[in-house]
Parts: sequence; structure tokens; C-alpha cells
Amino acid sequence: MTTKKHRAIVAAAAEMFAAHGYEGTGLDHIAETAGVSKQTIYNYFGTKEALFRAIVMELAGELTALLEFGSEAREFRSVLIELGERCLEVSSRPSSLALHRLIVSVAPRFPDLGPAIYSAGAARMIDGLARLIAQHARTGKLVVTNNVEAAEQFFGMLTGFHHFRAILGLPSPDAAKQHRHVVRTVDAFLRLYRSPTTTGAP
Repeated sequence: MTTKKHRAIVAAAAEMFAAHGYEGTGLDHIAETAGVSKQTIYNYFGTKEALFRAIVMELAGELTALLEFGSEAREFRSVLIELGERCLEVSSRPSSLALHRLIVSVAPRFPDLGPAIYSAGAARMIDGLARLIAQHARTGKLVVTNNVEAAEQFFGMLTGFHHFRAILGLPSPDAAKQHRHVVRTVDAFLRLYRSPTTTGAP
């Protein structure tokens, strides 16, 4: 169960990592900002690397929350549109972009950190969507031979150059353009995998 102190530590660490980088951030400063002792951080996380990984998992949790509610009872198209808009909104936040830049900068110096972060973040999102795709494929509405590959294709189509431009600090599209991009991505994805015998949206 996540406690108030746990949330305070994660929030403070995310802010300080983004501002000062991984190596420039010490547990002493995080503890001071969070209003806890350094020992409390050790009790919750053990190491700075584990704390950094927890921050990535917090972000991934936001992105995968919708997938937990997807089911065969919901129209798959509406789930994907909601997921797509949520994904772009969260990943385009200044704090998320700062964290992404930080991950890219530290990964070459910490060979074990990159795979751990990928497992905690992107892999969770892909696996969650793959499970949801499998649910709808079992109904016969979709024809998918590789659920993980299909999930990766969806997220790749969705983020693509939108996220790349955001990482470089270029202006984000307005809400209307972003919505059109999400809808077109979802419809293209469904055309690729919709069963030939299916009419309408899955």
C-alpha cells in the first residue's frame, strides 16, 4: 500500500532528478525536499536506482490504468481512442519529457538501469495492451497472430514524431489536431487487424 511518505518521496525525487540529473541528485536533498529522513528513503526503496525505477513505474501506472478496465464488454475502438489520448497527454507533460530525457542520458552509463526501466515502463504498457488485444481476438472480431507485436505497432504509430518533436522542445499540436491523430491511428490499426467477417467497430 502506497503511503503519504512514499508519495512525497517519489514526487520530490522526480522533481529533483528532472532538475539536477541522476548523478547530480543525492538522497539527502530528496529527503529534505520530501520532509523525511534519509533512513526513511532507504526503508522504502533501498537505493537511488530503485527510487528512480519507482518513478518510472509511477508514470507507467498512469498510462496502463485504462488497460485494467478494458474488457470484451467495451467497444475496443473507444478504449483505444481513450488510451491514445491519455498516453499522449501524459507523455507530453513537461515532467514526463524531462524524465524521458534523463532516462536517455543515464542509460549508457548504467547498463543495468536501462533494461530495468524498460521492464517497469514500456514493457508493462505493451504487455497490458497485448492482453487486451488477445481478449478481443478471442471474440473473433480481430485477427492477430502476435499480440505483443501488434501492441508495439499501436504505440509506435501513436507516439511517433509527436513525441520526438516534444522531446526536442517543439510546440505540441493543439487538442483538435491531437484528437484527429489519435482517431486516425486507431482506425488504421483496426483496419489492419479487423476480421474480414466483422462489420462495424470491435
